[in-house]
Amino acid sequence: MQKLYLLFICFSNTAFAQLAPKSIDSVMVRWGNELVQDTVMRSLSVGIVSAKGQWAYHFGPDKPGSQSVYEIGSVTKTFTSFVLAMAVREGKCNWQDDVRKYLPGSFPLIEYGGQPVRLIHLANTSTALPDNLPGNTVQTFLDTLQKIRPDTIPGTRVRHSNVAARLLVLVLQQIYAKPIAKLIQERILIPLGMQDTHFAEMNPSAQMPGFDANGKAAAVLRDSIWNGVGAMRSTVGDMMRYMQMLLTQQNADARTVLTPTIAIGAANNTVLNVPVKDTIDASRYFISLNWLHYHPSKNSYRIWTDGGTNGFRSYTVFYPDSGIAFVMLSNRTGPQVLDKLYRLGEKIHDWMIKTEQ
Repeated sequence: MQKLYLLFICFSNTAFAQLAPKSIDSVMVRWGNELVQDTVMRSLSVGIVSAKGQWAYHFGPDKPGSQSVYEIGSVTKTFTSFVLAMAVREGKCNWQDDVRKYLPGSFPLIEYGGQPVRLIHLANTSTALPDNLPGNTVQTFLDTLQKIRPDTIPGTRVRHSNVAARLLVLVLQQIYAKPIAKLIQERILIPLGMQDTHFAEMNPSAQMPGFDANGKAAAVLRDSIWNGVGAMRSTVGDMMRYMQMLLTQQNADARTVLTPTIAIGAANNTVLNVPVKDTIDASRYFISLNWLHYHPSKNSYRIWTDGGTNGFRSYTVFYPDSGIAFVMLSNRTGPQVLDKLYRLGEKIHDWMIKTEQ
């Protein structure tokens, strides 16, 4: 049997130790230990944020702890979108701007039927651009971009696109004349005290080993071209600080990134021509700025995002109605891992609501 490792922490302006209620400990120890025994899992860190406290739990054979660093994959995109919200608030750009306004050179193909890709499309995953393009330098990426176009009208269909995220990075770097890593650090990480969050070119000593879906050791992302797209790495404690800020909507930018921009049909991922406001409806979901919203029934409203790399899976979710958020970081990748993290979050939330923890 794999050995179980636990840590309880609480964060305010400074971190200090706080024991979780015994009732929470008992279920988390049992459920966490059961999960890392599963053959598709490896090690796991779980953070719980609520009005009653903040606690982190660590499980698995790699002995994770409070300083253990995991790759967070596409959760990185939410930080980049946060910087975009700041840029719009500061009047440096507008949501409806044609993205080509901020790119070097001419890109006549980045439109469909005369409709351009706009900044809002980069953040709400509706560009209709491909997921990836070859090229590990900015110039090769731009050269390839000259040859591709959206496959439908931007803003009418949603799908994951690293190309869109890389474009947003280029836009923000053009606006602020700074690397995206510097922008995220100055505007989000330092203010929140996220000292253990790193970028692709960094080599933190507490980096967790990563494993692919078959359980084999996976290469760590080291190319800075993925900064702002999917190469950030963080600890459960730092991510709890981030979730606390979003959960409590501490500033205008936090509110902006969580304001739904489009409604999507759950059956076909097509953008719906309906009012974009929260409503109980299992047939649709909403997207804000790289955050997904779903409200299928009473007391079930959740906002979430997830990320995956060669060797890691991450899942972050919060429930506005109950004021509870979870951060789950795994050092093994694969769709089955994400499904198990999702189910664990649902189970913990439902238990906490039922027992009023």
